Amino acid sequence: MRLHYHLAPPLLSRVDPRTGRARKRSFGPWLEPVLALLARCRRVRGSWLDPFGYSAERRLERRLIVDYERWLDAATAGLTAQRHALAVELAALPAQMRGFGPVKAANVAVAQRRAAEIVAAFGTA
Repeated sequence: MRLHYHLAPPLLSRVDPRTGRARKRSFGPWLEPVLALLARCRRVRGSWLDPFGYSAERRLERRLIVDYERWLDAATAGLTAQRHALAVELAALPAQMRGFGPVKAANVAVAQRRAAEIVAAFGTA
């Protein structure tokens, strides 16, 4: 029995015309040393040496942190006992932003729409 990894690396995968998502490819056991090397390079994550840090998805993740802090500032500025449930929902939104690639992008869009609704409710209520 041979171990295979099914991945859709951004630079090596073609887009499926039906779904618009990158097609997964099968990689054999030769990939294990590459994955081990990536694991050992975790110290460079988030630094200017991070080769994946410049991707659109990583830039989005960094922007989401700033947005989240801004949302919480808006929520705590107008926090009352009646708005507590909204503030808790707002604080929990990042847990909904899961997945990778197009799955994550769809989840982020839904969470951002809900955050905008909650922040607007704080401003008007």
